[in-house]
Amino acid sequence: RLDGAAVDVEVAASPLAYHDMLGVQVVMRDITERKRAEEEIRRTQTFLSSIVDNLPSMVIVKDAKELRFVRLNRAGEAMIGFSEQELLGKNDHDLFPAEQADFFFAKDRETLDSRKLVFIEEEPIRTKDGTERILQTKKLPIFDRNGNAQYLLGISEDITERKKAEERLAYLAQYDSLTGLPNRSLFRDRLTLAMARAKRNDRMLALMFLDLDRFKEINDSLGHSTGDEVLQAVAGRLRESLRLVDTIARLGGDEFTIIVENIAAIEDVTRVAQKIWGGFSDPLIIQGREIFVTPSIGITVYPRDVEDVDALLQAADIAMYRAKEEGRNTYEFYTPEMDDHAAERLNMEVLLRRALERQELLLHYQPKVAVTSGQIVGMEALIRWNS
Repeated sequence: RLDGAAVDVEVAASPLAYHDMLGVQVVMRDITERKRAEEEIRRTQTFLSSIVDNLPSMVIVKDAKELRFVRLNRAGEAMIGFSEQELLGKNDHDLFPAEQADFFFAKDRETLDSRKLVFIEEEPIRTKDGTERILQTKKLPIFDRNGNAQYLLGISEDITERKKAEERLAYLAQYDSLTGLPNRSLFRDRLTLAMARAKRNDRMLALMFLDLDRFKEINDSLGHSTGDEVLQAVAGRLRESLRLVDTIARLGGDEFTIIVENIAAIEDVTRVAQKIWGGFSDPLIIQGREIFVTPSIGITVYPRDVEDVDALLQAADIAMYRAKEEGRNTYEFYTPEMDDHAAERLNMEVLLRRALERQELLLHYQPKVAVTSGQIVGMEALIRWNS
């Protein structure tokens, strides 16, 4: 009261005011729940984004309508050289060469049209700095609640090094690692195909078997590293002496084979053999040292001599051994009589081995006497074979 006396006052809240208070509480509760939900969504998005960024694979996301980039993870940035900011809102034609962009667009559309995962075994790509890479990619569409494609997801692995390793293994399976020439396996395949072509075209081909004379002496005296350089230089000499269409192979050691196709006359083979033989007239320069190397070459002609791959190789090998018997540094054409000689030589080797087992070899010593004085100046050890 105005005079200062205390009075109790009761305030009765009206039903309308109470209802308004409840409404405020409901609104505040809705706002709190919405903020909590938004915060939960943000945490989930951050968590998922962290997972995507830490994946070792490249992850890209494009919108389904215009195929513009909306996401690129860190692995993708490292892989292609572009940052996510450089890609956002752009499409492949804004970033890559036309042919490459067309390839990406075609695969993206194929994925969206098929509405299923598309696996791309090899996807060549040129990165921002121009490096060529090979990717292995999975593309799949991301749908909204109504089943409409909203985004395109791409996950890629860089398989460049793996492809290089596979190509290297494939190369080593068919080529000699020292000289780069075809090895025995690839040579046989090429010989088989060359024989089929010769038969179809009614032509001849020549097979040459080349062995280096006294190559073991080079290895023993100068070392195997020098011997390897000699083999590489010999491969170079052979390439210079022959056409690009001719096949040169290294079978192993110092043995080389040569296929000369489209032969019209034997004289053509002789000219090729003389050219090869003449290519060894000058010394090889290895580690500043002159090294003279000579070849012994055996030659057989298909289909004149034999008509089988193995028989052709054997015939050329026999002819090469005859060239060595004739003094080396020459070439010899195969003749059927050489088979008998080769068989005789093989039989002699077998008999000699048995002679050791049967003790058919007897040791004798023979003195060397000076004619003028009659004095013994030395002696010879002889083996006599009582076969």
